[in-house]
Amino acid sequence: MRTLAVGISHFLLCSFLVVAGAAYCAVPANDDPALQLRTVEVTDSAAPRGVPVGYVITPAGFFHPSCVRHVGADEVLDMRSGAITDARGTVRQVATVCEYPRFTTSGERIDTAVSARLHPADAMVVISIGNETDGDGISLPSDTVSANGFDRYTGWIESVWAHPVPTAAISYQQVDFSVPAAPANTAASTNFFFPGAQSLDQTSQHWTIIQPVLGWNGYPNLHAWTIASWNCCVDGNVNVSDYLTVQTGHAIRGTMQGAGCVAATGVCATWKIVTKDVNTGQSVTLNSTAYGQAFNWVFAGALEVYGVASCNDLSPSGHMDFTGIVTRNLAGQNVALDYYTDTPSSSVWCGFGTYTLTDHTAYRLTF
Repeated sequence: MRTLAVGISHFLLCSFLVVAGAAYCAVPANDDPALQLRTVEVTDSAAPRGVPVGYVITPAGFFHPSCVRHVGADEVLDMRSGAITDARGTVRQVATVCEYPRFTTSGERIDTAVSARLHPADAMVVISIGNETDGDGISLPSDTVSANGFDRYTGWIESVWAHPVPTAAISYQQVDFSVPAAPANTAASTNFFFPGAQSLDQTSQHWTIIQPVLGWNGYPNLHAWTIASWNCCVDGNVNVSDYLTVQTGHAIRGTMQGAGCVAATGVCATWKIVTKDVNTGQSVTLNSTAYGQAFNWVFAGALEVYGVASCNDLSPSGHMDFTGIVTRNLAGQNVALDYYTDTPSSSVWCGFGTYTLTDHTAYRLTF
């Protein structure tokens, strides 16, 4: 898998599209760590049909590179203004609204008002990755990519979630998990494990999720497990911290800490998302203000994949345990949430399942 800095073949493709008068061509890479993330290529099998070449693969779907924003550990992102301020008070302003559409894991296009105006659907150059039908003329599900004779699955496979009532929105969650063995097919797919929190009040413009994430092949050419903290997707942008490589067997702790929380609204003024390698003591942090939303949809753990064609694209460890779950309400009190489990159908079956290890505090995902 190549990155945006692939060189000649990708450059020639973009040059051809520009000469042809195309409205879209992938933005070249720079030194921004966020743009070192894995991207969709011409022959890629990780993206559903309709996702443009050059889009970045994230735990929240596919984004144009200009809409992926890196936030350093000593910086704070203002979710409303788009300003990123460092510890010295230096402010760097970034665009507040993404100018390009984003795509869900199933290939659904989601626009901001700006992207719909600047890049209407019929004007964008879209390179189809999959086929409309398989060899027998049977329509494939939208979450399946047809490539090289395999049906590859892209999307959420498993999750454990809870819906606290709006007045019981969370102010804190901590979850422990661990780094599994590497997949046998080291270069084929991208896998993300994470806890997270969302607002039940979701719109296409202001859809939000915060996530401490463990990923395989999130950064191309590493073919390694990495950790990063994410905050997505206000105004079509996705925000990501620094990243660290981590080793199989290491313990990972993800925390989401709200501050300045108001009981009447359920809204916390700021959020700190920390993903920590407990064995080394190293961590990656993303600090941001809130966007006026209460986080009242909580995930104890989830598995999201891109381009899985066989069980060899997943870890042979066979399961991921999310344990030591601590959740606090707006008053800072520990609460025991009633979690539900979800295992959608997949075109690749690897014994997927979700199980309770200990009520409210520990759950297992199998694969």
